[in-house]
Parts: sequence; structure tokens; C-alpha cells
Amino acid sequence: MVKDELTVPNDVIQRARSIIAAGEAGCILIKDGHITDIEKGRGLSPLMGLYRKKGNKLEGAFVVDKVVGKAAAMLCVCAGAKGVFAELISLPAAEYLKDRRIPRSWAELSVNIKNRQGDGICPMESSVLDEEDPQAGLKKICDTLEKIKKLETIKEL
Repeated sequence: MVKDELTVPNDVIQRARSIIAAGEAGCILIKDGHITDIEKGRGLSPLMGLYRKKGNKLEGAFVVDKVVGKAAAMLCVCAGAKGVFAELISLPAAEYLKDRRIPRSWAELSVNIKNRQGDGICPMESSVLDEEDPQAGLKKICDTLEKIKKLETIKEL
């Protein structure tokens, strides 16, 4: 699979990648050639946090994220992202973005995103693998996040 050219200055992408590599962010937004937002966290939560806080301010922004599976790709589509750079992107995510003409690039391409235990597919990616509609995908993402939160609460008891 061929990467796309992103219309963001390379030095800005590299600065965002450095921030992520240093553990200071999980997701970064770039707009008009400048880093505008930095969100910490793991998994889908940094991108979801930006989506919930910023709403349509993601429209026209480039998303730089540590890991982009199909769930994150769908969230980028719903948010109106202009492009995506991922340190690690899944093949379903790369294809989904390409099919929607959203430029994407990456450092590493993977068949799928693994779960945190490393013994299966990430539950977020798995929840939307057969979904093509971004709004229906967003609902599945939210439902899956809710199930995960409930399981974590039960484990804490």
C-alpha cells in the first residue's frame, strides 16, 4: 500500500512525532501548519477526547496519532479531519481513509491493531471492521467504550 503526500510541513509532522515519542501526547492536531492541540492518553481516548472537546474544530485539521486503527479512522472521518499521520496504522484504517480520499501516511503498517494483551485484535478495531458508515461506526465505538468501562469497573470491585 502506498502512502499519501500530506500537505503539512514535514518539520511540523516531525515535531508532533517527537512529542508523541517522548510520551507527552497520544494525539496531536495540526491546523494551518501549526500544532494547535495536544492530548495525552492511551488507545482511542486522546482522539476521542479531542473530538468531544473540540467538535467541529477538528474539521480541516491533520491528526497525528500514535496508533490508528479503523475505529480511529472512522472518528477522523466523522470529525472532518483533512489528513492523518500514524506511527502505526492498520490496513483496514489505511484503506478506509483512502476510500474516503483522506490523505494518510504512517511509519508502520500492520494487518490489524492488537489488543493490549497482544493476543488478539483491539476491541475498538474489531467493533467496526465490518462497518463502512462513519456515523454507525461512531455509535459502535461509543457502545464498545461503554462496555469496556463497565468491565473495568467490575474488575475494580
